[in-house]
Parts: sequence; structure tokens; C-alpha cells
Amino acid sequence: MFRYLVICLLFSLLLLTCSSPKTNRITIWAHFDPPEKILVQKQIDLFASENPGWEFKLLTYSKQEIKNLYPISVIGKSGPSILYGFSSDIGQLAELNVLEPLETLFDSVFLSQFSSFPLNPLVKFKSLETGQIQLFQIADQIVNQQFLLVNRDLVTLPSDPTGHLSFYTYQNSLTDKGKKNDNFPYDLVWDYTSPYFYYYFLSGSGGRIMDAYSEPQLNSQEGIQSLQVFRQFSQDGFRLPLESNLDQSRSWFRQRKAAMLIDGLFHVEEFKREGISIGIFSVSSLIKSDQTPKPLIYMKGFSVNPTIPAEKKKMSAKLIQFLCNKKNQLERTHVSFNMPTLNEALKDSAIQNNAVFKLMIDQVLRGMEMPVTPESSLILQELTSGYHNFLKDEKISSENSANNMQESALKLIKTIRK
Repeated sequence: MFRYLVICLLFSLLLLTCSSPKTNRITIWAHFDPPEKILVQKQIDLFASENPGWEFKLLTYSKQEIKNLYPISVIGKSGPSILYGFSSDIGQLAELNVLEPLETLFDSVFLSQFSSFPLNPLVKFKSLETGQIQLFQIADQIVNQQFLLVNRDLVTLPSDPTGHLSFYTYQNSLTDKGKKNDNFPYDLVWDYTSPYFYYYFLSGSGGRIMDAYSEPQLNSQEGIQSLQVFRQFSQDGFRLPLESNLDQSRSWFRQRKAAMLIDGLFHVEEFKREGISIGIFSVSSLIKSDQTPKPLIYMKGFSVNPTIPAEKKKMSAKLIQFLCNKKNQLERTHVSFNMPTLNEALKDSAIQNNAVFKLMIDQVLRGMEMPVTPESSLILQELTSGYHNFLKDEKISSENSANNMQESALKLIKTIRK
């Protein structure tokens, strides 16, 4: 722990020395994959050309670096002018008082342009400082569009324009075909470190991660049932690896060692260029037809550093409005494969007439918005490790596994609420 704090301190000092306090410089911290970073930089350069006398600097870091280092830097009166981050982190950052309330920086006309179907891109949280519900993030993308990507050369599944199918109907032919090929060791792979696939089983059994008071609900009867369904899924002939992260799962799929991959759409074109015939389906296709699983959806968007001067806050707001306009949102959508949040962008023919984007909209409409409270991320952390351990240990009962997850989640929450 001491070593971690020292590293954070040294890194924050480095950022402080690299981030000039110049009054005419706006710095943005974000996590972007390279193609999206190139596009956003192009958009920022256009904005800069229209605002002479100001400098704009886009810096990209990993998700974890941003989550750990942003609050440290703001508390130290440093850091970026704008944070582009995840809605799931807003509760924790708001409680640390490292986000500027945005109501006074944006007018009602601009804010009214955002859709709320069913997620509200205007992310609010109760401020510990004022006791009021305040706006801390303006989201421009709806994220976590998870899909079942199928290598059609390895698996024969029916075409379905809605993206749905009763997967269990075709399970026998899938596993029989796979077992005949030594170079095809896995039927299905995904990122075991991500909670979003496991939430399909929890929600499909009627479970939830927490109640209205942010208390974990992992050992409810529905939570226990979800584990039983998951065990049946993993024992019904699917050949699954015991360990897998995002890079490994993509590698297996790319190398044709896995017939199916649960992932977003960012790498689909890359897979196609490598000669893989891709089929795209809803992940809910993996769940039995008598269940109603809900995707867990979150957003990405813009927040403002509360410690920067008023003039910088105004220019930051102006840049955010520019990056959120219809043209820029649609450009981002076709690079990131995340949904835009402006009403006008969502109604555009490029979205409405695209079969994949229609499938995304369907998932959002059926989905569950990820809570923004600090407790939610800790509970999901335990959901992830609990399901993974349950997959590896066939001797543990669903009741014991659910109770272990609940107990661990309560302990983690206690550490942040002391």
C-alpha cells in the first residue's frame, strides 16, 4: 500500500510539472483507443482554430490511471481542465468533491437536447458539500454494447435480422462440430474480469446487485438461482477456458481457437479483414428463452475540474458543447461503436437505418443503467470474482458462493464507509 501511494505521489508530481498552469491552456484527460483519439484530436484542432489565443491538449491514460490519479491531482490543485470518464465513477468522484457542478456552466437549451431513453446522459449525484442533487457529468456516449460475435465458418447459426435466437436449440451441433477440431478448443470466450456478462444471469433470474439503500443483494434467492443457471450453462457442453481476460479472449477468437466471443463491436472490422466471417447477435441469446436478462449499461462523458479559474471553466464548457454537437457525436459513433446521446444524432438515418445500431438501441431499451454510487463498483467487483470462482470450483454450492460474495461485498463497503 505504501509503495502504491508513493507511486501515485510521484506520478502526480510528474503530471504537475508536465501540466503548465497557463491560464490559456485547456487540458483534457481521457481513455481512448488510438482510432478514437485521432478523431477527437482532429475535432479539438478544429475547435482550436476557431478560438485563437487558447491552447488545447488531449492526454490519454488507462482507465485505472484516470480513476486513481484524477482525484489526487485535483486535491493537489492540479490535473486537467476536463475529465472524460465513466458514469460509474461519478458517485465516488462527487463524494471526494473533485467535480464541478455543471448547472451554471450550461444553459437549459443545450441540456434539453439530450435524450433520456431510458438512460439520462445528464449524470447527477447528491453533493456532500451542498446536500443537493447536482449535475456532474454530461455523457456523449452510451457504452457497454456487448454482443455475441460468432465465427460463421466454425458455427452454423441461423440468420436473424433482430439479432436474437434460441441458442440452446443449436447447442448440440455447436459442441459436436467443435470437438472434432483439435484447433478449436473453446466454444465461447469472454473477459472473465468484467462483470457485465455475469449480470445477464443475475438479472435473468430476477436478481439485482443492490437495493435502494446501496446494500448488496448477491445472496438473495434470485442471486442463488442465477448461479445455478450459470452452472448449468457451463456444464451443458460448452467448452470454456478456466481463465480468460479481454486480450486473451480476442486472441483466441482471432486465431480461430474459439467459435464465439462476447465483446463490443470495436474490433469487428479488424476480424473481418483477417478473413473471419462474423455473425452478430444479442448476448441474451445465450440465456434460456424463459428468462429476461438485462444488459448493464453505462455512459462516458465530460466533467470539469472545480479548481481551475472561472475563465477556464467557461472555455471548457464551450469545448464540451462543441464536442457534443450532432456532427461530432455521429463521427465518434462510427469509430467507437457506442451510441450517441443527442436526440438529433439518435434520429439520424445513419443510426436508424443501420441494423447493428438498431440492435444497440434494443439493448439500451431493455438494459439496466449501472448505478453511480461508490458501492456499486465494489459489489460488481465481488460479482465478477464470485462467478469466476464458481466456474472454476465445481464443488462449491450456489448458496455458499452467493453468501461468500455477499460477505465480501459488505466488507469492502465497510472499508469505504468507516
